[in-house]
Amino acid sequence: YSPRKGTAAAKLVNPVDPATIKKRAAILHETNKKLKAAHARRFLGETLPVLFDQEKNGVQMGYTPNYIQVATRSEIKLRKKILDVKLHDLSDAGTVNASLIESTI
Repeated sequence: YSPRKGTAAAKLVNPVDPATIKKRAAILHETNKKLKAAHARRFLGETLPVLFDQEKNGVQMGYTPNYIQVATRSEIKLRKKILDVKLHDLSDAGTVNASLIESTI
């Protein structure tokens, strides 16, 4: 929805006011955060493959096949590798803390 000139939204007779748009966006964001966390919690304690795609300050980040973002500490560069990890707990940032399964390194 974008009320720019020439768009259908610009022709709306009773457009939604900006405060309501902002409130609805916040509700959607919070709902998404809760659903994402609930999805990730279902897999805690399991071992899953992760495609690692980034590293910051010794924390390797990647995704499982079911789109759970995983973080693990490792001095080994894991970018572009698929390795098994055990999922431990959910961080405040919404990523799952995990440990590498040694046999897959």
